[in-house]
Amino acid sequence: MRITFEVIGIPKPQARPRVFVNKGKVFAHSPKTSYFESVKTNAYEQRIKTNRQLSGALELNIFFELPYPKSMSKKKRTENVFVITRPDIDNYIKAVMDAINNSGLWIDDSQVVGLKASKYYTSGIPKTIIKITELESRWTEKLYLKS
Repeated sequence: MRITFEVIGIPKPQARPRVFVNKGKVFAHSPKTSYFESVKTNAYEQRIKTNRQLSGALELNIFFELPYPKSMSKKKRTENVFVITRPDIDNYIKAVMDAINNSGLWIDDSQVVGLKASKYYTSGIPKTIIKITELESRWTEKLYLKS
């Protein structure tokens, strides 16, 4: 089974957790962005649409389409120019995987055994394209999925 969906909007990396002390106790807060919520909502809609939670080994392909920076001249703008500046791609991936985790589309992001991600500029609408493929494997054990 393959699930493909798009999240319209500028991709945002996972925000760093904020740690603070209040009355001698340490607290950690991980801020959630509207991008995170959009990914979560779209993933949840896919779960409702398929009427099941993914439970086996998964392959994840993510394509981050970012807007060109205003400082880049229009002459240099061509399709599929890779983004080699910060933020790092692993921070974008973390945001997507955490949002899908919270949506319940899959049980846990540890199920992802294959991953491909790209970030590039687009002159079109900024968005994230997410493709999840369920892998068939006789080695996939569901022992860790006990609730």
